[in-house]
Amino acid sequence: MIALAGKKEQKEVHESIRRLSEQNPNCKYEIWDKAGHNIPPLCAGKLNALICSMMEK
Repeated sequence: MIALAGKKEQKEVHESIRRLSEQNPNCKYEIWDKAGHNIPPLCAGKLNALICSMMEK
């Protein structure tokens, strides 16, 4: 599992996904630059690559 947030999102969102990752050993988190709540349309290529790499594992 991966938790994603954009760097432009609120501090509470960043803290929430960090805590989720700390509490779940199967979860990692990433905070992506230049994104807010718009990761899918803004970072489609990067998101698709991430999904494909996770499916390969």
